[in-house]
Amino acid sequence: MVAFSLTNLISNPGYNASYPLLIVAWGQSIAASPRGAMLQLGFRDNAQPRELLAKIEASGKLKPATIEKLKRRLAAHQNCLEGLPMLVAAVVAGNSAGLDAAYMNKMVLAYVLSRFVFVHMYIKATTQRASLVRSLAWWAGNACWIMTLIKAGSKLNA
Repeated sequence: MVAFSLTNLISNPGYNASYPLLIVAWGQSIAASPRGAMLQLGFRDNAQPRELLAKIEASGKLKPATIEKLKRRLAAHQNCLEGLPMLVAAVVAGNSAGLDAAYMNKMVLAYVLSRFVFVHMYIKATTQRASLVRSLAWWAGNACWIMTLIKAGSKLNA
């Protein structure tokens, strides 16, 4: 049994890290959440955490630009969580079909990298032009799992 490590991921072409890398994708989704930012700003409500952003906005204690940034962070978080089931499906389908481990690793890493750009641009972009980069990153991530599902289906039907 070969342990999960970055060294194995890079130097061992037969090493399949696609399942453990799903944890990275999930962690990325959690990191995008506005919860940490709201805690840093001094706002907490563990009893009703999903209502906290609305309460903060209603309090008038933060600038509108800060509220908008928190809203964009929440939207990025939700979008990442919405995309995870398709990534998981692609990893299961690709591995079940026997797709190459190196391909599976690259696919999940490309997804995570595209989502990193997506989250960063979602939080930072305030113009229509900048939001286009975010949209391109979103499509790049989706292309990863779409192509994997197509490849898996083709291999299973060969």
